[in-house]
Amino acid sequence: MKYINQVLVAALLITAPVQFIFAEGMEDEAVESSEISKSKWHDEIQSKYELNDDEMKKLEDSGLNHAQQTKAAQLASSSGKSVEEVLKMRTEDKMGWGQIAKKLGVHPGALGKANKGLKKSAERRAERAEKRTAKLEKKVERRASKAEKKGHGRKK
Repeated sequence: MKYINQVLVAALLITAPVQFIFAEGMEDEAVESSEISKSKWHDEIQSKYELNDDEMKKLEDSGLNHAQQTKAAQLASSSGKSVEEVLKMRTEDKMGWGQIAKKLGVHPGALGKANKGLKKSAERRAERAEKRTAKLEKKVERRASKAEKKGHGRKK
């Protein structure tokens, strides 16, 4: 028992500074990745839905997140309406995306495809990395517990 606890503490002491350094580097990388993602997202949306710079500016100034901006662009493109008209329906008229789609004569199922193919955000990747780390730590603890129950390790 004592031996296993010592091994776990040693493993944590060894990996904690590495994880901290890794996380510190990842933060800078995430910021850079986020900036690149924003630029790439902007270019992808603009070309996919054939939007001009003025329409992209309206989308970005709308206060909606990227996924919602993409839906607005998709609805505008599919219906022939302007981005400004779709944004007005969403923000001023307080309509849901399904309601807007129906009013514009676009099948609501098309909204699910609006974000398809776009890159995942750096935030989601970071969340998944944290979950994987937590899962791995639990796995190490379970294995140590099993080894202790079986009587592996040093004997007093």
